[in-house]
Amino acid sequence: MVHQIGAGAVGTAVVGIIFSTQAKTHATDLVAGGIIAETIKNLSLILGASDAYYFMIILGVIARLATLFTPSKKKLEMVK
Repeated sequence: MVHQIGAGAVGTAVVGIIFSTQAKTHATDLVAGGIIAETIKNLSLILGASDAYYFMIILGVIARLATLFTPSKKKLEMVK
């Protein structure tokens, strides 16, 4: 159970870093476009969250595929 808590904290930290980094990147791009400051703030947060969700979805699909191709203990015991 301790491993699950640690992995959850690390995963949350990684997603938070992706969110904040991408929000700053999008804000910089939007400033160059000459958009109003309040709109820049809102759009950069939305786009940063969107990037973080894309990362979580891709990571979830990869994890799901990994579990599909990992042999179960029952199959390993039958082989022995």
